Amino acid sequence: MQTNDYDSFAEAYAAENESNFVNAHYERPAVLALAGEVTGHRILDAGCGAGPLAAALRERGATVTGLDKSAEMIALARHRLGDDADVHVGDLRDPFAATGFQLSVISELQPDPAARESFPDDFERLASPMGFLFRRRQGH
Repeated sequence: MQTNDYDSFAEAYAAENESNFVNAHYERPAVLALAGEVTGHRILDAGCGAGPLAAALRERGATVTGLDKSAEMIALARHRLGDDADVHVGDLRDPFAATGFQLSVISELQPDPAARESFPDDFERLASPMGFLFRRRQGH
């Protein structure tokens, strides 16, 4: 398995991400408000990190698939969400990501020029015809 930059500081990053003002009181609540009623919906949380958004969406009745490039972040998400959590190390170019989610939340936390170039195609294939996508970029 390939090491990701976040692997070396995953725990510290997760703690800061969950408690910092912008994420805890602005971004995460805004995403949840925009998502609306999610009971029974299949949601992709791409860039899920340690899983705080995935946990909140599951609490609201969604079936969430988490995806992150960092194995350590996925380990933290699995610890939070349970061993049966549907979380995977990977990125938006992974074939399983194209499975017709009703909502996809894509967090671009570590911009990757190659990934940015593939985003438009990925966006189109990540949501069902009745679904929608919400992309958030930290710091923008």
